[in-house]
Amino acid sequence: MKKIPLKVAIPMLLLFFYLLKHLSKTTINNKMPIKTTQQNITTYIDSKFTSKEVKLNEQKNEHNSPAEPALDLSASWNLILVNYNHPIDNNYINNIVLKPINKSKQLVDERILNYVNQMLEDSKKDGIDLLVCSGFRSIKRQTWLFNTQVEREMANGKSREAAEEGTASWIARPYTSEHHTGLALDIVTPSYQTLNEGFFETDAYTWLKANCTKYGFIIRYQAGKEEITKVNPEPWHVRFVGAECADAIKKTNQCLEEYLDPTTNEKP
Repeated sequence: MKKIPLKVAIPMLLLFFYLLKHLSKTTINNKMPIKTTQQNITTYIDSKFTSKEVKLNEQKNEHNSPAEPALDLSASWNLILVNYNHPIDNNYINNIVLKPINKSKQLVDERILNYVNQMLEDSKKDGIDLLVCSGFRSIKRQTWLFNTQVEREMANGKSREAAEEGTASWIARPYTSEHHTGLALDIVTPSYQTLNEGFFETDAYTWLKANCTKYGFIIRYQAGKEEITKVNPEPWHVRFVGAECADAIKKTNQCLEEYLDPTTNEKP
């Protein structure tokens, strides 16, 4: 076999390696679309897995959260008692779903919205214009209202203790107001918007007293019940309890405390 001269063999060898490298690169380039497709599938699977993993982690974190568990508001929610002796819980407030009354700024628990709107609509048909001036109140708002009145009382010479006691008979202390439930309303009329005993003399009050139970409401703080409720008479303040309970409370001339606990008014 004839030997190839070294000066010829070296260029041939270089050409061989060049061709080998070029062919290998071409083969890889031809496979790129397959590799890209596989990468997309892998990314999709990773995305699905990551989403599930994040969701599980979020659920785990929620489970381990120190926050109180959500309350079941479905059982006897309409008869919740909030007063000086039964403060409301923050967790309850946070779980209330609030909706505006006729696109106004006043909010109520969504479960009573239809009853409120129907009562306002029917009163107009009877020639009575009812105006809701207060619905749900936050703890922050109630605190401001209470403290503002206390400062006014103190400015008139009362001690803080006396000022707070006097204020509490008209404006509930934070956490003890029914307005925190979203089930209570202060209702006036455009011609008389002052929250005082003069509202007793209005046609709006006469209509409310005669008809509010049909929609599940009671006049919450009536004259003669101050010893039990610790609240002065408020003819403008109505509270939703449901039509059946409202009718029973009205017929027996009870306040909510008496209805929920018949022994409330028993004397030793």
